[in-house]
Amino acid sequence: MKRSIKQNVWQVCIAFAAIAGLLVLFVKAQAVDPDIHNQVVSDIVELQKRDTELGEAVLQLHYRLANNYDAVTALMQRVGTLADRIEAHQNKGWLPDSPEARRELAELRVQIERRRNWLDEFKSGNAVMKNSLIYLPSMVSNVLALLPHETEATLEKFEFLLRDALLVSVKGDEASIAQLALDINRAEQAIPGLPVKAQGVAVYVVRHAQTLLSVDRIMPGLLADLSAYKGEHLAAGLDRLYQAHYEQQQRTADIYRLFLLLAALLMLAYSIFVYFRLKVQRQQLEHALAEISNQQHALNEHAIVSITDVKGNITYVNDKFIEISGYSTDELIGKNHRMVKSGEHDQEFFRDLWHTVANGNVWHGQVKNRAKNGRYYWVEATVVPFMDQEGKPYQYVSMRTDITRQKAMELQVQSERRLLKNVMDTLGEGVYMLDQEGNCTYMNTEAEEIVGWTIEEVVGRNLHDILHAQRPDGTRVTADQCPIRQSTLNKKVYRSEAEYFQHKNGTLFPIAIVASPMIEGNIVTGSVAAFQDISERKFTERELLRAKETAEAASRAKGDFLATMSHEIRTPMNGIIGMTELALDTEMSAEQREYLNMVKSSADTLLNIINDILDFSKIESGKMELELVEFDVRNLFVSTEKTLAIRAAQKGIELLYDVDNAIPDLLVGDPGRLRQVLTNLLGNAIKFSEHGAITLRMKLLTQSVEGLCVRIEVADQGIGIPADKLAHIFEAFTQADTSTTRKYGGTGLGLAISSKLVAAMGGDLSVESQVGVGSVFGFTVTLPAAKNQLPEAVCDELAGLSVLIVDDNATNCQLLSQQIKRWGMRPIVAGSATEGIAMLREAQQENTPFDLLLLDAVMSDADGFDFATQLQSMPQKPAALVMMLSSASLRADAERCRQSGIANYLSKPIDRWELMNTIKAALGVQVEDVSVAPAQLASEHSLNILLAEDNRVNQKLAITLLQKWGHSVVLANNGIEAVEHAGRVDFDVILMDLQMPEMSGMEATRLIREQDQLRGRHSRIVAMTANAMSEDRQRCLDAGMDDYIAKPLNTEKLRALLDGIESADVAVKAPVYDYRAALNTADAWVVETIGQAFLDDCDPQMAAIDSAIKSGDRVLLMRGAHTLRGLVGNFNARKIEEISAQIEQLANVDDLLSASGYFEQLQVEMALFKSSLIDYLENK
Repeated sequence: MKRSIKQNVWQVCIAFAAIAGLLVLFVKAQAVDPDIHNQVVSDIVELQKRDTELGEAVLQLHYRLANNYDAVTALMQRVGTLADRIEAHQNKGWLPDSPEARRELAELRVQIERRRNWLDEFKSGNAVMKNSLIYLPSMVSNVLALLPHETEATLEKFEFLLRDALLVSVKGDEASIAQLALDINRAEQAIPGLPVKAQGVAVYVVRHAQTLLSVDRIMPGLLADLSAYKGEHLAAGLDRLYQAHYEQQQRTADIYRLFLLLAALLMLAYSIFVYFRLKVQRQQLEHALAEISNQQHALNEHAIVSITDVKGNITYVNDKFIEISGYSTDELIGKNHRMVKSGEHDQEFFRDLWHTVANGNVWHGQVKNRAKNGRYYWVEATVVPFMDQEGKPYQYVSMRTDITRQKAMELQVQSERRLLKNVMDTLGEGVYMLDQEGNCTYMNTEAEEIVGWTIEEVVGRNLHDILHAQRPDGTRVTADQCPIRQSTLNKKVYRSEAEYFQHKNGTLFPIAIVASPMIEGNIVTGSVAAFQDISERKFTERELLRAKETAEAASRAKGDFLATMSHEIRTPMNGIIGMTELALDTEMSAEQREYLNMVKSSADTLLNIINDILDFSKIESGKMELELVEFDVRNLFVSTEKTLAIRAAQKGIELLYDVDNAIPDLLVGDPGRLRQVLTNLLGNAIKFSEHGAITLRMKLLTQSVEGLCVRIEVADQGIGIPADKLAHIFEAFTQADTSTTRKYGGTGLGLAISSKLVAAMGGDLSVESQVGVGSVFGFTVTLPAAKNQLPEAVCDELAGLSVLIVDDNATNCQLLSQQIKRWGMRPIVAGSATEGIAMLREAQQENTPFDLLLLDAVMSDADGFDFATQLQSMPQKPAALVMMLSSASLRADAERCRQSGIANYLSKPIDRWELMNTIKAALGVQVEDVSVAPAQLASEHSLNILLAEDNRVNQKLAITLLQKWGHSVVLANNGIEAVEHAGRVDFDVILMDLQMPEMSGMEATRLIREQDQLRGRHSRIVAMTANAMSEDRQRCLDAGMDDYIAKPLNTEKLRALLDGIESADVAVKAPVYDYRAALNTADAWVVETIGQAFLDDCDPQMAAIDSAIKSGDRVLLMRGAHTLRGLVGNFNARKIEEISAQIEQLANVDDLLSASGYFEQLQVEMALFKSSLIDYLENK
């Protein structure tokens, strides 16, 4: 037994010796700490870098590239600090402790001290040089002032002295220094010959020059000395010694690693030896187990017990083990204990366990096992080795207690802690916790990054003193003054964005913070706070505010300028245009009329330029708003081309349009702005073309739920645009070149405005052009189709008729053919007059004459009228003839048509509805006559008008126009007079200028409205202003005005506006139409059957009429008014029938301005009728 104990002791000693040896080898095998190595190398490298930067900074000072010594001083301080840190590394043992290393460190100190001395000498010399350079010019000026003019040579000596002194301060080379020395010598020699007063000053001049010379001679040496010590040489020896020391340590560590490996192999061999020894001791343990068999019963009742051999194979399990593991005895006995292994513990855990028990020691620990059903359970285990007589274990007895529930609780707590930490670290906000005294107990990763401190550096320290002890103005903040701490101590949550924290580097930064107290038992035990660095947000807010203020100021300045410009120009323009129109209505010679027409044309051009500028301003400021109304796209194309047709025809250019048949008539968009774009593109095409044709076309690209994606193009055969100019033509105030502006005129705004309008519609205006061939401007937009389309024009009388089209323009022939095919007619095309005659004769021979001839009046090979004359001699000529006339010679050609007996003619470009009606008329098919004589459009009642206007020219113009139209006018020269007149007389309308002396139109309107309230009336006030911005109109309406008209006054718009106003006299005399009585006389069955349907459809019908007026679509307006007239006829609503007929007639003559006035009356009457109809249906 004693021998066994001795053996055990010996084995233990060997084991401890082996472990100690391994530990020693492990320690020796460790290389130099990488962090320490990186720190040492980083400090040496930075020292060399800062020394190099120091030399560069001194050179910048010498050559006046730097204004002060701040950079030099900071770099010198940094070099000294780094040297101190390197010396501290030596004290810590990080550097080699050798005489050579100590010598290198001493040399480093000497070199740094030399730099300080050189720097001080440089500063002193530089200061002396700067002082001399300051006083030398003034002293030389004083000397020169005291010298007589005749001493020219002496003057030059001092002037040269000053020049070369300044040159030396800049260059500092040997040549300039030598020249300065020569100048000083010459000046000294000239002093005795100077006047007495000048000699004293001259002596000072020479002394300053000599001082400057002496410094300049020293300065190159100083700079050379300083430059000789380059950064990479400083501490180079020390760096070399350290690198050698580091490499030596690495080699030593490699040797120890080799020994460690050999020791490990020996330990492995020893472990194998022990293993076999344990196998022998197993028998001894079995014997020992027999001795404790009496104790098993007690253990079985209270513990989970198992016995294994030295290999871990189970030899015994009690009932508790079987119960918790789920295995039967047969499944466990003989099996290795690893069968209940959970995988929770690593190999080191079990190595420690086996190492402990194999050495005869008892092992205690917590183990996670896995039951048969996969359930995991935790046990508190004690493993006791049983030793044989030789001191070797032969079996192990394991006694366990089930701690699964306890462990689950611990794991839950740990999981919650990890979750809390993960949440804290991923919040994106800094979080810290303080105890009752304000000391830090926790800080998350984000907080460490924000403040620069680590949790290890601040835990246990007062966080207020570290982060929050200073305000931005430098004043100190004590803990008692800290609003965060005081709020939490008072059990209140603190929120603020006005606090500042101090970073570890000393900088202050603004924070957003929320701090909450932690309360237990009504006692504040600490606080928790979340904060963010809002420096970037504060900066962004300041920049946004500054940008916003700048943009608003610029916008206000721009708006004020445009408003002023508009008003100041439009006021005289009103007089020019108005008076010119009045003069043109008088008797005058042809020469005078020509001159006045030129004046009016120039004024209209100027007004268009002003409108372009205002439109451009609206687009640039984002105030351009687009309407969404229904419009007839084909009518829009025709009406747009008709407005430009005369200009085109005067140059011999034919305007054509082509709309894809797949595109419906009614689309939804902003027809006014679309017309503006097309007018501009067509106008440019006419301007820059001298011949050929211009085609406006629309093609359908795709169709989706959003609408129709269409491509609109204007193609011309003009001069074209050079390729290098295409990129700039859409820029404001830009044309292809200056010669274009001189030859064709224009502001260069049209395409810029059109491009912006197209962009607002969701498109992109582009151009393809070839010089000498022509240009194609186009854009792609998406326009929804209207829900209710116009019915397709059908005329049974035209179906099957043969038509001969004679026109030398192939495109026009194709378009006409496509259109009349849609009506069921059979077209045949002749491309010239000669071909047309031949076709007519061929049809005559075959006895199949044409039913209709569409003849162009102007062709390249013949005149259309001569062609028509030849028809008279044919025995079988077409049944009908329609002449197609050019817009330029429309009046003359129309007269020729009448003289030639041609009753039916059309003007180009040709509208499809005009084409159908003209063909019907030519063939004798009945066409409804909706024409109206111009006399019927005159005003039928006189208005009593108050004119508030201060400008004499505008007074004369307005009074003349109004009296000419049969109205009576009372003049008010300012707002005060207008208020006085309105208070005495009930005027039918007040025309109010906005900018008048003594009282503005806005103020006068406000006072008139106050009078109206007292007298129980409403005066109709129409604003007249030269401010033509959209916001000006809205401002007038907001001020209480009823309508708005811009200057220069458009006589048609003004007349239409006045025609829509009913005079007080007429209002008294005209009886109110009794719609209820009219309903009583109508067919009761009809009213009851369609009455509700009419009410449902009435508002959309009125909206369609309103949309047609706004979009300028006369065809749509005619149809809408005609439909409404037919509907209300079923109810005997004669008043509405009359107004609808009037609107239909006005649309037929394209007088939409007057039609808008009648539409206002229609709205009033429709409201009365709907009320009567609703009452009738409810009480029928």
